Amino acid sequence: MNVLRLLGGIWVVMALAFVFGCSEKTMPEEWCEQMMEKPNKEWQEEEFKLFAKSCIPEDES
Repeated sequence: MNVLRLLGGIWVVMALAFVFGCSEKTMPEEWCEQMMEKPNKEWQEEEFKLFAKSCIPEDES
């Protein structure tokens, strides 16, 4: 029974690490420049999200 509890705890930690690790992903400036040259019709959905998060400055007003 203790083994199942340990495995359950490990699973929860791994799931949280995956969720929080992926949510904070940002791309370097060189990637932003490459994406500016790539036609928008060739972008994947994940690239749109990363570009918006990494390459467009937030309005701090």
